[in-house]
Amino acid sequence: MTNTITLEEASKLLTYDPKTGDFHWAVDRGGKAKAGDKAGWSSLGYTIIRIGGVNFKAHRLAWLFVHGEMPNGHLDHINRIRNDNRIKNLRIATPSQNIGNSKMPSTNSSGVKGVSWCAKAKKWIAFIAVNSRNRNLGSYETIQEAAAAYKGAAKVYFGEFAHFDRT
Repeated sequence: MTNTITLEEASKLLTYDPKTGDFHWAVDRGGKAKAGDKAGWSSLGYTIIRIGGVNFKAHRLAWLFVHGEMPNGHLDHINRIRNDNRIKNLRIATPSQNIGNSKMPSTNSSGVKGVSWCAKAKKWIAFIAVNSRNRNLGSYETIQEAAAAYKGAAKVYFGEFAHFDRT
């Protein structure tokens, strides 16, 4: 089996509930799992399902089950929960949009996405990553001003994908 799968092939092995986002095996899996058992395991927060020696992310299989084809490119989890594979929580996204909807990096020490303190200038710096490039949004006297600059830019660059808080 290749690293792609058709809806016909997947439907012989799995069932999908679009309301819960859960997959279950439709057939016994040779002693590993029985028909009706929940399919998949967690890796880096994503649900992974192995079929024919190939690992598939469950959110991509969910898209296949509902839309009849694997998505081209990225899928975004609207609520940022990687194992929430309900179809209403999934949308096609560019890499930049997907990043726009990401949570604040754990390395951020300011507590505000897109904002850091510049000790040399003694000002707050706002920045945004768009298409894999960091863009400087300016330096500000207060963290609130820098946060507002980030939020404004995020709305422009990411639209409905813009996300501001830490979750």
